[in-house]
Parts: sequence; C-alpha cells; structure tokens
Amino acid sequence: MKTLTSLIIAITVIILGLSSGAMLTEAVVLVGYWRSLPPQEFLNWFKSNEPLLTSFFGTLQILSLVLTVISIGLFRYLHRSTSIFLVSVVFSVLVLATYFLYFKGVNTSFLEGTIKLDMVANELIVWGLWQWIRTALGISAFITAMLATQEKIK
Repeated sequence: MKTLTSLIIAITVIILGLSSGAMLTEAVVLVGYWRSLPPQEFLNWFKSNEPLLTSFFGTLQILSLVLTVISIGLFRYLHRSTSIFLVSVVFSVLVLATYFLYFKGVNTSFLEGTIKLDMVANELIVWGLWQWIRTALGISAFITAMLATQEKIK
C-alpha cells in the first residue's frame, strides 16, 4: 500500500505541476497573443478554440483537485498529518472557483460575441489579471503538495 500511495501522490504532484505550468503559459503566451489581435479577430479565434481550451484546462484542474483529495485519503490512512495536503486542496478548489466567479461569464460573452467590440481590449486586461490570480493559486497548490511529500509515509 505504501508503494501505491507514493505513486498516487507523485502523480498528484506531477498533475498539479502540469496544471500550474499550463496556466502560467496561458497567462504569459495566450493572453499576450489575444491582446495583440484586433477585437473581432480575437473573438473569432476564441470561438474556434474555446472547446479545446475548456477541455484541456478543465480536465487538468478537475483532475488536480480529485487527485489531491484522493492523496489526502491515502496520506491519512498511512500517515499522521494531512494538514499540508488540505491546504493544497483549498488552493485547488480556489482555482476552480475562479472559473465560476469570473471566467465562465466573460468566456461566454467572448464565445457568443455578446461583448461590445470596444470593450474587448479592457476585458482582456481584466481576464489576464484573473488568470494571474488563478495561476498563483495553482502554483500554491503545487508547492504545498510538494511540501506534503517531504513527510515520510509510515
């Protein structure tokens, strides 16, 4: 059981790292690219690529949370403390919460083209700020999960 637990925890940390790295890439590369496009061209690009973005990022973020919760259960079963993993879960939940607090609504306005063209540039600035918040939360989830692995499993 210790080997299986160690493997699952390692996979959890890897997925959290991939997720936070992907969010960082989106913040640095994609947002910069989007802001360079004329508003209508951005909306066309977003409409064409939104299903891929949602599938990719949604899968990584949900998997991160699920694996972190599973790791807590395994860690608790074999170990004396899960407090650091609990912090990682909180950060993972907050990553997902940003979608419902901000991204879902604005992404829908981009997807459906209901945002006014003269508002796109300003909204992308706000989008980028929210992305940095989400990225910081994801990196925090990754770091706290890594710290949790420093404690030896009995």
